[in-house]
Amino acid sequence: MEKAYRRHKNLIDSSRKASNQTHHMVLFYAVECGLKVLYMRNNRIEHTRPKGSGSFPKSPVEFDHNLNKLLNSLRWTDHLPQVVTNDHNPKQISPGDVHQAWRYGRELDHDKEKKFIKILNQILKKLNSRI
Repeated sequence: MEKAYRRHKNLIDSSRKASNQTHHMVLFYAVECGLKVLYMRNNRIEHTRPKGSGSFPKSPVEFDHNLNKLLNSLRWTDHLPQVVTNDHNPKQISPGDVHQAWRYGRELDHDKEKKFIKILNQILKKLNSRI
């Protein structure tokens, strides 16, 4: 998990001037992996999947892409807002699904997307000081 965090973070660091959906998606994944690294460390979890029939309590796998749930479990005050699509039939997108909107090229409300990205960057900055 830490390797994935560092790989995504390094890509973000090397392309700071880029501002496209792919860049945002990698930022999302860097934050997700970083939060899971901290969760795993805090709970002494060495693997993301249980071995045999036993399972880890609140395994990072259970969080899926729900960054707010991870943030809450780590007792961080950061919170990612919902984002709204910017098309003929606007829809609210949960914070855990924004990466999919970027992956599939959905156009998002610019101001809400900008706020979401700003918070992701703030979280990444905090992660950099903890990992």
